[in-house]
Amino acid sequence: MDVVHRSNLILYKTWGLDSVLRLIGYFAKIAFWSLRNAGNRRDARKVKVIESAISEYRVVTRFTGLPDTIEALYSHLSNGSKDSVVYNAELAQHLSMVLYYPLEHISWFRDNKILKGSSDRTWRWSSQAWAVWVILEIFLQKRKYEQTESEQEKRNIRIYLVKCFSDLLLAYHWSVKKSPFSDVTVGWIGFIGTCFSLYQKWKST
Repeated sequence: MDVVHRSNLILYKTWGLDSVLRLIGYFAKIAFWSLRNAGNRRDARKVKVIESAISEYRVVTRFTGLPDTIEALYSHLSNGSKDSVVYNAELAQHLSMVLYYPLEHISWFRDNKILKGSSDRTWRWSSQAWAVWVILEIFLQKRKYEQTESEQEKRNIRIYLVKCFSDLLLAYHWSVKKSPFSDVTVGWIGFIGTCFSLYQKWKST
């Protein structure tokens, strides 16, 4: 029952459900590549449908991201860290997300022919905004790691940083016109990073 209880606690929260769907989505990328290479195109197509549906769902659920970000930005401006380095880094993170969400929404609307125009640039720009957030998060975690004396806290930061670096690789992949990463490599990067993230969430419940 403990396993069921922990699972429900994670899935009940938006970030928990998104992490589980992200894990399934990236695993589907790997499965699609494996099935296609094995010549099983029929099952590969089925897996691709699952992957696409999960990706679509995750984008739509992020439509609530901008209001949350604006609220967080307002809170930061009112009650931000007294450390000027941390304050400015977190401020830049909030601002990057203020750009990220509308750009992603515009891209989705263009992909679905609701808005006119190509989505290629806006997808790249949204990923670049995400990359800014991730780079700053790595910087903040490194600073926190150097300042803490708790071994448990340092361990938690190391685990979290694995997820951050995987996110950085993914952000880079979608930020450039021609990425050096294949689709299956993206699947493995996302899958491994999400495993570490879910492990940390599981331990904290």
